[in-house]
Amino acid sequence: MKICLVVEDIYPVLSGRSELGPPNGRAVHFKNLGAGLADIGCDVSFITMDYGQPEIQKLGGFTVYKMYRPDEGIPGLRLFLTKAPKLLKALKRADADIYMFMCPDPFVGIISWFCRKNGRKFIYYGGSDRDFKGNSWRMSLRDLYFFKNGVRNADLILCQNIYQLETLEKYHKRKGFIMYNAMASAERTYDPGGKIIWVANYRPLKRPEMFIELSKEISDSFVMIGGRASGCSEQEYRNMNDLAVNDNIRIRGLLGYDETDRAISRAKLLVSTSEFEGLSNTFLQAWRRGIPVVAFVDPDGMIGKNGLGRVVSNFEDMVEAVEELRKGVPEEYSRNIKDFFDRTFETGKVAARFDGIINGMIEDRRGKG
Repeated sequence: MKICLVVEDIYPVLSGRSELGPPNGRAVHFKNLGAGLADIGCDVSFITMDYGQPEIQKLGGFTVYKMYRPDEGIPGLRLFLTKAPKLLKALKRADADIYMFMCPDPFVGIISWFCRKNGRKFIYYGGSDRDFKGNSWRMSLRDLYFFKNGVRNADLILCQNIYQLETLEKYHKRKGFIMYNAMASAERTYDPGGKIIWVANYRPLKRPEMFIELSKEISDSFVMIGGRASGCSEQEYRNMNDLAVNDNIRIRGLLGYDETDRAISRAKLLVSTSEFEGLSNTFLQAWRRGIPVVAFVDPDGMIGKNGLGRVVSNFEDMVEAVEELRKGVPEEYSRNIKDFFDRTFETGKVAARFDGIINGMIEDRRGKG
């Protein structure tokens, strides 16, 4: 079975060249999922933007097709004159049985149309709890039209949690399947003498200023990893880093995925200040190492139900939770976290579930409700 994952900004993650752009959750998730699908015998390809790589490239066992350059085209006309034509050309070249895309974008409608026209299957994968709830991303009417049309005609819709399933059915009258993120298992490295770490791109919804204030409240070793993303200007990024200066915190800036993962593996606690998430890959990076998480978001209640850390609702709660967990957790607590990860998110298990769902989809357009 040939599966093509369309991820405009995945090339920096596939190539390991972080200077081309910051790693993000969608790129990391689809790379991991692609690896899992390849391991069970699927022919996996990716479509990404043009970063100067060859037109068609073999990379890490995947075939990679390129589209447009990040800055290519005339503003306001890019979708129709540049992006859509080059996307369609890449889709045709990939010649896959199934195409998949994540996150609200006009590409959802374009890929869905291509698949219907050419007798292929299209999977849309929810990437955030905002994806299906009306127009929470405040898309233009044009982009919203393409997105809704693509969701309406998708052969299968995958969600990261129950909330996404519910909003999908409420706002789009479609049924979906829950498919958790995939990630390879790793050695348990929890160390009660490690750092307290925050990992995200600087965006308003990630609320980095809360972690900075936390580092000023508690006497411990804090590490902050992240680059500037959309919604954060260069000046705001510099101001945030200036604000962070204190004896308790080290600002490491933008790091590649592997270096970030090594930093997480040496932590004793991951703190997430995000206002909302789908299912953060950073949670999985911590859990596979037996490291607890403090977060404002608890997908499907799994943190609270399974003892994976602490869920908080405000800054004061966060301070209290970090004060408690920074002192160290019992070895059994850490082992429980890693065991939960291995049962739930290990790449082979997620890929096998995915394979079962898509094999059923080949003969039957499931999820139409």
